[in-house]
Amino acid sequence: MPLLEHPTSQPPKDKFPKSPDVPSEALAKEGFQQSHLANLEEEYQHTLTTYGSEARPKKERLLNDAFHTLSQIFTAHQDFPFSMREQAILKLKLARYLQREDSIDVNTLRDALLETPKFLKDATTKEIFDKAKELGLELCPPETGPELRLKDTEQSLYNGYCIAMESIIDRNGYPYVFDLVCHDSGLWLNGVWVGPESRLISAEKFVFRLPAQAGLSSPSHKATEGRGK
Repeated sequence: MPLLEHPTSQPPKDKFPKSPDVPSEALAKEGFQQSHLANLEEEYQHTLTTYGSEARPKKERLLNDAFHTLSQIFTAHQDFPFSMREQAILKLKLARYLQREDSIDVNTLRDALLETPKFLKDATTKEIFDKAKELGLELCPPETGPELRLKDTEQSLYNGYCIAMESIIDRNGYPYVFDLVCHDSGLWLNGVWVGPESRLISAEKFVFRLPAQAGLSSPSHKATEGRGK
């Protein structure tokens, strides 16, 4: 089982090269955005594989037609934010919608999105953690990440989750939390950059700690999806 521990390491050199003209925080933010888009695309491609060989061609046509139509509409609205990130989120959410449905009402979806553009926004870690605390959940101690990585040997492919924890600051000042993922190459313990402007995919799962209760020797953990308020 491959095990990679780099939550406190500096950003990869290929993504964050040294530059005297660009602040290191800006480089970290740029690298995070690139990684975020790559994760959205990976999750999108994985979602397509869940359709089944018979249904996939039809559902992909429905998805592509809906995405093309909605993209034209949203691009034409100057006040509607529709950057590469919003486009990637829309594709992923359309793909997930077709996991349980066989058709898409584009007109209804268009009206709903124009009225509530935040549907295509991700939540910051602060927004996620604040909401979880309102629900009575607690942050985990940092050792939860390595402990769960050693225990969760049956993690399903592409079913990753983050540890809700106080961020670990590396020697360059970058804040990270643990991220447990399973790819074709095996099981990994990574670090996800969680700067103040970083936004995580809205369906990212987080592991929080339940408050200690009478009769329990230690608090248990609960996985919850990382959606905003």
